[in-house]
Order: sequence, then C-alpha cells, then structure tokens
Amino acid sequence: MPDLHQTLRSTDLDFLQRIAHTWKIDLVSQGFTDALKEIETNLKEKNLFQETLELLPEPAAEAWNYLRAHHGRESWAIFTRQFGELRAFGVARRGRENPDQNPISAVEILWYRGLIGRAFLNLTKEPQEYAYIPDEFLNMIDDSQPQLKVPLPRPASEAENK
Repeated sequence: MPDLHQTLRSTDLDFLQRIAHTWKIDLVSQGFTDALKEIETNLKEKNLFQETLELLPEPAAEAWNYLRAHHGRESWAIFTRQFGELRAFGVARRGRENPDQNPISAVEILWYRGLIGRAFLNLTKEPQEYAYIPDEFLNMIDDSQPQLKVPLPRPASEAENK
C-alpha cells in the first residue's frame, strides 16, 4: 500500500491541520512541507495511533475493521457503498462546513483522521481505485491484537419481533 507520505502529499495545509486537530497534535509548522513532515512523525507514534483508534466511533471502527480484515485495502466503490460517501471539498467549502467535525459517514471519519487513503492501484489487470490503510499503520497493527471493539447490537424484544 502507499505510505503516509504518498497518502498526504497530495493534500493541502488545511487538511493537515484538520488531521492534527483530530489527533490532538499541536502543529507548529506553518508551511505545507514542514507540516507534512511534522504530521508524518506524529502519526507514526504507536501510542498516539492506538489512542486515535480507540476513540473511533462505532461506524468508523467497523469500517476500519473491515479494511483491516481485507489486508488493508478494498475497492473504493465497494468500501463507500458499504460505509458511506466522501464528499469532495475545496479549502473554502471545507472551512465553511467543517466535515472533520460534522462527518456524514464512517468513511469521512477515517478520512479526516488520516487513517485511510484513496488511490488508483495496479493490483489487478487494470488500475482500480482503492480505499487503503497506509503502510505505517498496517505495520503498527499487531495481528494478535483483537480488532477494535464494536458493541454488538442487542437482541430484538418480543414486541419488536411482531
């Protein structure tokens, strides 16, 4: 899979600042290149990574577990059909609507935390668009660790079964 640098280099400073905010990182850098280096360094901190995963809301934890179970990647079309869309935002609209604070899907939650990427990958005969977990995150996941805890739904009551 692509690494964090490949995943984040096509973004902008505002996007990096939003990731920093969700990870509770005090971003010092004011320029994109320095901010990218700073973000990459912080996101590779295993304890911070684990804490960020543990704070994921239930739908995002389900989407993360799904990607993890699929070797860290899935077709973008299948992933978004199952876990919701990712709205396209420019810097100005992102500033007005704050999708990192008001996500409409599990995909947006993971996206604005920098936990997933989106890219065309040559994994089949023809390039296909994929959602993926960046390499550094895949390497920090211990396969012996249980997947993120997602509460099981309660059984239906007799009244609900009628």
